[in-house]
Amino acid sequence: MKKSISYILILALVFVTSCDDDYELADVGLNLDNQLPGYVAFNSAGTSVSLDALDVTESSDSESLNVEVPTGTTSDVTVNYTFGGTAEFGVDFNVEGASSTGGALTINVPTEPQANLIPVNADIVVEFLTDLTQDGNKTLEITLVSASNGQGELAVGRGGTDVLRTQLINISDVDCGDAAGLYDVNGVILVDDFGSGPYNYTDRISLADCATEGAYSIVDISGGLYTNAYATAYDAVPAAAVIVFDPSIDGPVTWTGVSDQFGGEIIEDSASPVSSNYNATTGIITIYWTATAFGERGITTYTLAP
Repeated sequence: MKKSISYILILALVFVTSCDDDYELADVGLNLDNQLPGYVAFNSAGTSVSLDALDVTESSDSESLNVEVPTGTTSDVTVNYTFGGTAEFGVDFNVEGASSTGGALTINVPTEPQANLIPVNADIVVEFLTDLTQDGNKTLEITLVSASNGQGELAVGRGGTDVLRTQLINISDVDCGDAAGLYDVNGVILVDDFGSGPYNYTDRISLADCATEGAYSIVDISGGLYTNAYATAYDAVPAAAVIVFDPSIDGPVTWTGVSDQFGGEIIEDSASPVSSNYNATTGIITIYWTATAFGERGITTYTLAP
């Protein structure tokens, strides 16, 4: 028993003495040269090595782009990123704390262990803005360009490659020009199902923006027949449509694929000597329409309400 105690004391003394000497991991066969380098990257689902483009509109609220440190870190990480593409900072999108060229994201080391082995991470939150200008669809590219923590530089992209380094966002324009608004409607029903035409009527109908340039949503292409007289007689619903025209110049007004109430379509009235049109000077929209099922016809004039 005394010999065993002596051996333990000798081993303890050797251990304490060795603490005063330089200790090399290689001396015990450990080599860190082949370990995965520290890096940051956009988070992707599963084992995916690519990021699908995000499709949003100017009126979308926001998107959170998650950036992670899969290899872990013992100190906070600063990630620098840049903006590219055709979208304009402060006009089409915004990121708090960033500028027109890009910004920096801080990934804080959690004070408690991450649940389910989730890597240390943080979000770049992109807010989308409606610029009230008909300027087409835009693209935004956010690229991670550099990263560092308290121990030095980190690579960007998976393992220091271009993989999971850039996120593309497609931003659809919802500003279809300046013609949207509330319109006073003056209509003439030339033919209806009651044999009472022609007669005049007035209404007030809104012309709303949609996601395509120069296209406007309207609740009733007939300008009120299906909303009023036919709604009362047949419990019909309005024949909604999207009309297309350029609000900056005089030109035609067109639409396609609008079903009428009785199995036909509402189309441009070929019997009219004048085509449906928009007058850029007066802002007046005139639609000549006919229904193919039972031959209703009318002329609807829209004047922007004061």
